[in-house]
Amino acid sequence: MASETIQRPDSNITRRKALNTAFQKLNAPGTVNIFSGDTTTKINNNQPIFEAGYMLVFNKTGLAYTTTQTKELDVATLRRGNARFITVLGAGIFDGDFGGIGSFGFYGLDEKGNLPKMDTEAEIKDVATNLINGEAARMAVLGAVAMSNPAISVISGRLGIFIDSDNANSIAYDVLRNAQTALNGLDAMADNTILFIWNEAETKYGDQPKPTMRAYCKPWGVKYVRAGSPKIITGIVTDIATGLPVAGVTIYFDNGNNEATSAADGSFTLNTTLMDVQKLIATHPLYLDWNADETLVEGENLVVEIKMTIRP
Repeated sequence: MASETIQRPDSNITRRKALNTAFQKLNAPGTVNIFSGDTTTKINNNQPIFEAGYMLVFNKTGLAYTTTQTKELDVATLRRGNARFITVLGAGIFDGDFGGIGSFGFYGLDEKGNLPKMDTEAEIKDVATNLINGEAARMAVLGAVAMSNPAISVISGRLGIFIDSDNANSIAYDVLRNAQTALNGLDAMADNTILFIWNEAETKYGDQPKPTMRAYCKPWGVKYVRAGSPKIITGIVTDIATGLPVAGVTIYFDNGNNEATSAADGSFTLNTTLMDVQKLIATHPLYLDWNADETLVEGENLVVEIKMTIRP
């Protein structure tokens, strides 16, 4: 049996919404303040602090995703360069241009010059390093002709670019983790402020019938939801232009507390007990926010297709 109850926020998204709603309502022209001086001070002091922490995490998440995309492009470019160099090298060795088949050993390759395993970033980086060292060793020992198309300088350049982007990506995620830790440290402050807001709002209108009390409290950010049976929301998130899956998208109901994050294949699973028509929201730092009204029925699960549009 579904019932309407108050729902305390327990995620940073819902904490932010509760604080922002109360702050904006309190500071809107013509608003009659219903709160004590202490609670008024809490709202005006703590909402900007939490908002700044939240937006720092949001912005640093976008930077982390951007540096990840750059790194993935750079490592793919390096892998292609490695493969091309080895292919040309093998042809030259078999033609006798770069010494005999023993020359493969300088580069850490087998005697047939087969492409080594390059499935991971570490393997791709190691192969590039072996090629650079191998070319120098072959030239020093045999005095043979250097590779020219591609030259080893191409591999050195691509390796340097990948190392730089890999370092930038690591730094970006360190900064993001620090920002997230700092935001998590503000949760207790936010929860305390929200508790004061909601308690005082319900006390102010507590002599009214329940539906009337809720109607007066909701504009101050007090959250009431109709909850029923557990439901599972599943789906796929894709880029609307390319059709490719989008990972790292946060999916949640506007009136809910639970969140889901899309996986590498774009899939997600979100649990909820909400009822009736609810707004489903999807956010990602590199994409415009997506939302749609979904009808949640007692005892029924839901499958949703989310198509994200890249930010201009």
